[in-house]
Amino acid sequence: MKHNFLTMLLAGSIIVIGLGGCAKEKFTPFPSTPIGLTPPAQHVQVNLVADNWVNSGNGIYVNTFGGVLSNLPITGGNSLKVYVQDGDEVTVIGRSPAMFKGHEMWITNTRTDLALNYECGDKQLPFGTLHVVLQVN
Repeated sequence: MKHNFLTMLLAGSIIVIGLGGCAKEKFTPFPSTPIGLTPPAQHVQVNLVADNWVNSGNGIYVNTFGGVLSNLPITGGNSLKVYVQDGDEVTVIGRSPAMFKGHEMWITNTRTDLALNYECGDKQLPFGTLHVVLQVN
């Protein structure tokens, strides 16, 4: 009986030591984005109305949206697109002038503010209000 007990104790010890000595593999979870691909960008859209045009001189009218950029997720990897709509006419406006209603329109911005600039010389603005859409992709 004592011999069986010692044999079982010895066998149990060998099994425990043998299992404890096995190398354990470390498993890492799969990344949420496959390697080599960037995660999808956060898409944000803000609708605005440009209805406060101020003549800044030299035939340039400016509508400033104060603080509109301060809460948008604009980073080095994201892009800001500005669309201007008047009726059925939609135009993408950037930092370089784009033609809108026969004249040049462009954006300028600070870290927090966005301004639409419209140059129409000595003529009156050909619109009163514009629908403006900001998109961050």
